[in-house]
Amino acid sequence: MRRRPSEAQCPAARFAGGVEGLLRQLKITPVLRDERFASKPLPWVFQGKLRPEQLRADQAMLVHDTGVLIATG
Repeated sequence: MRRRPSEAQCPAARFAGGVEGLLRQLKITPVLRDERFASKPLPWVFQGKLRPEQLRADQAMLVHDTGVLIATG
């Protein structure tokens, strides 16, 4: 089962939590479906070297399903 992001980590989670709370107040049970599809891994290898702050960002992103890491020189 996927871990739901905390509201502090993700503004979308804060919004979703508010919507879910409102629906519950109205006695409406929300049904959430994850309709993403799994794709094949890309056949590439990173050849660069990350700086310490980029490495920390990379490690922090691994706990999430999506994200963008921009590494510029």
